[in-house]
Amino acid sequence: MSSNANAYLNRDGTLFATPTAGADATAWSYTYDSAGVPVTMEAGKATASASVGSYTGVNAGVEAFKYGHKDGEFKLGLALDTGAGVQNKSVQVKVLGCGLSLGNETGISFFGSEIKAKNVFGWFGF
Repeated sequence: MSSNANAYLNRDGTLFATPTAGADATAWSYTYDSAGVPVTMEAGKATASASVGSYTGVNAGVEAFKYGHKDGEFKLGLALDTGAGVQNKSVQVKVLGCGLSLGNETGISFFGSEIKAKNVFGWFGF
């Protein structure tokens, strides 16, 4: 179990460079191995970031709980994320924390609470 705080400045992107600046803090984080697959749980996280490029947007929110696995993730929180573009090999559109993503990560979000499945097309051999 751990807690942490980070400030970051990244430059990444699939097709075009996407500079991102932000900060986050997590009150509780735990990662364990489930049959050779890492599983992560977090609670009490606050984030803020902005990016311009293949994905352009601003993100700000708090997470009460997040569960992450290699096949997907579930997040319960409140956020006002707004942006559009390609992020994590997925097309994503969000307005005030509500939106959709389709691609490597396919999911739906509602005011910051979110459910995502990863590599959905790989399940069908694409």
